[in-house]
Formats: sequence, structure tokens, C-alpha cells
Amino acid sequence: MIRSGLLICSFYLKKRFCRNDETVLELNKEYGYNGKNYANVLCLMKSFCENKVEYADDESSMKMFSVLRGSISDWEDNDYKALSFTVHSGQYGLESDLMDRRTQKVQFHRNEDVADIKSFKCLVLVPNDTDNVKVNKGIFVFQTIATYGVKTITTKHMKEFFAEMGLTLETRSVSVRTFVEKLMDRGNLHCIKFIKNRISSDNSDNIFVSIGREERSYYKPKLTESFKGILLDLLDGKSNSEVIEIEDSPCENVKITFKIGDNYRTVELSDINRLSVVEDIPDSIFNNGKYDEKVLIEYMIGIAKTYKNKMVLTVNEDL
Repeated sequence: MIRSGLLICSFYLKKRFCRNDETVLELNKEYGYNGKNYANVLCLMKSFCENKVEYADDESSMKMFSVLRGSISDWEDNDYKALSFTVHSGQYGLESDLMDRRTQKVQFHRNEDVADIKSFKCLVLVPNDTDNVKVNKGIFVFQTIATYGVKTITTKHMKEFFAEMGLTLETRSVSVRTFVEKLMDRGNLHCIKFIKNRISSDNSDNIFVSIGREERSYYKPKLTESFKGILLDLLDGKSNSEVIEIEDSPCENVKITFKIGDNYRTVELSDINRLSVVEDIPDSIFNNGKYDEKVLIEYMIGIAKTYKNKMVLTVNEDL
């Protein structure tokens, strides 16, 4: 089964060569450049898509990139506006043979100039302003297929496009806390593992600098709300002094494993900054490349709205 997921991140735009927060764009506000006015940031994003319908050859990464003509769609509700589009991208530079797995006969020889093009759905969602908040932070959602994705190449082309319009695009990871909290609320928690260095109480064992480590695992645990709050604060980096202890001994690391469909994913507190938030798409929506486009995009919007509801929508505050 080929898995597909959604990589989620936040973004904002600011005027180039300026450093203070006053230069950050309000995403629902009009922006003018070279005598042309854009009603909001989604109009800017739509202009980017229309500008990229022809393939670009990114020789540094040996990848092709384009936005599929006719794939751009607008979506909106009472609390957001969104833009969806399809990216065509693939890498070249490697020779290979394409073989029919049943007959084991080579159907095609791929030379180094042939790019393996795949289609990826992408979404830009911008919350509407409220009486109290002028939004300057939006959400990107990029589809991934197996080990392939288009976040890096898409944002690279966006940055180049917006630079020509006097703007700098910045992207940030969304809150890991939100991601883990959602999995906990869904009942996907499979195992918690507490890890600490083990020093033997037997003096004869202590001839080495370190004996090893001790791991204690709890499968399908039911967490108290207070302990769940401690874990979430640690994941969110909001607790610098909180230490988790087992039998009065502090833990060096905590691993939390979730079961998502038939797969398992582990989050480590010691390596939390390396975690990319990638939500799996259910097989009922994306099944080995078979999907209903409207259903998939509505699912992407639902995921983006979940993060929108739990993130700060201005740049001068943390997610």
C-alpha cells in the first residue's frame, strides 16, 4: 500500500530588507506592486500559480516543477479563505529500467534526462480577520506520496516569485503539541517509553563509566490529565524546569509511539526540533493513487482548520 500524507506548516510575508514587525503583511489586506493591486495574499498566491504553469527546470536539485493549468480552485467559509492547486514535480538524473513486475520484462529504459513526474495537491489557507486580530500568518498544506514531497521545491519557487514583488516568504513548523494532542484525543497512543541511565547498586558493576540505560515501557496507557499536560508542555518547549521522574530518578528521554492506521510513528522529546508534522491521509480518501479530488481537498481544509484553531495568527507571538 502506497501511503500519502499531508505536511503542514505556517507562513507569513514581509517587505524585503526590513526587519521590524511593522513590515509583516496583513494577509487579508490589499497589496500593491508596480501599479497592480492584489486584494489579499490569496490573489498573490493565485498569480504565482498562473505564472508557473510552464515547467521550470531546477538544475540545482535536478527536479522539474510546474503548477497544473486549470487546477486552481478557491474555497471559503465564514472563518477562512483558501486556494488549492496541483503541483507537478519529479526528479531526473538517474538511469534506470522500468519493469513489469508480473512478466519481469523491461518496458522502458529511463535515461538521465527523463523526470519521474508525480501530482501533488497543495493548499493555502488564510483565516479571516476578526475585530481583535488582523491575521498575518497563514497555513500551507502539501501532499506527500510515499517518500516524495514538494514543500521544499514549491516554497523555493514561491520565494523567488515573491522576491520579485518586494516580499520575503517565511515558513515555520506548526506546533508539535497540536499534532500530538490530536493523536492522543483520537486514542492513537500506543506506547510511552521512559529512558534513563542505569547505574548498578552493586559496586562490583561500577568499574565502567556507564553501565547502560534502562527503558520502561507502558503500552496503551491511560494518562491522567495532569501528566498529559506535563508531556504536552515538554513537547511544546514551554516547560524548561519540569522533569519526569520514575522511582525518584529523572528520565533522560521519553519516547511516545502512536499507531496511525497500520503504521507506527515515534516522537522523542530529545529530538523534537527535528520532527516534521505529517498527517496521514486515510485509505478511504487516498487509496494507492485513487481519490476524489473534492473529497481530498475538503479533508486538507479540515486538517488546516484544526491547526488554525490552535495557533496564534500573528507573527510577533509564538504558535
